[in-house]
Amino acid sequence: MSTTPNQPQEQSTDAQAQPSVTSAMARWMLLTAVVFSALTAAFVWAAGSLDIESPTASARSAAEMQPRQPSAGFGGPQAPRIPSGRGGGNFPAPNFKLANLDGGTMGPADFAGKVVVVELWASWCGPCRLQAQILEQVKDEVGDDVQFLAVNIGESESKVRSYVNKTPFSYPVLLDPQENLMRTYGLSGLPTIIVLDRQGEITYMRSGVLDASSLKGLISQARGTSA
Repeated sequence: MSTTPNQPQEQSTDAQAQPSVTSAMARWMLLTAVVFSALTAAFVWAAGSLDIESPTASARSAAEMQPRQPSAGFGGPQAPRIPSGRGGGNFPAPNFKLANLDGGTMGPADFAGKVVVVELWASWCGPCRLQAQILEQVKDEVGDDVQFLAVNIGESESKVRSYVNKTPFSYPVLLDPQENLMRTYGLSGLPTIIVLDRQGEITYMRSGVLDASSLKGLISQARGTSA
């Protein structure tokens, strides 16, 4: 039986191809291992970067967010919590007095028999500046039987004083750095306008900028007269 001349050459070719296949598989496995290691490292880094609070820390944060009771002199610890967003219907206002920039204290009760318009504001609040301009305009158009008050919320006396020196108010500025008024009235937005009638009852309380015409109408209602 004769041997095919090409057979040894084919066997030699197959033998040369085997190392190439083995080398390619090794490179593929190495590349897979490198990619897997990189993905694992990225996952561990991302997990370590997450700000995950422990149950104890979460409970502490939740406790800190609970509303604090109003301080003494601000209606007392039993001061009623008034629902916000009231646009009509009278309801009693908690009796409060706040420090003013003259070193004394002041509150709506000091203006018995007058309509009182209170703006809650802060120096960082852009819409509050617009609301203050509207109040200044309305103040010049209504009589002396209407008292305006500007209650700063959540800022120090020095910060408020610095702001008022640059942007004066023509009516008293009161200080509520602990935000007692916001909590007592159940409020969360600035600016907020509160209107009290001659008997000291709240006839209007709502957050958002109030235009001059609407404010004058609310003052007339609080007076008990037609707009």
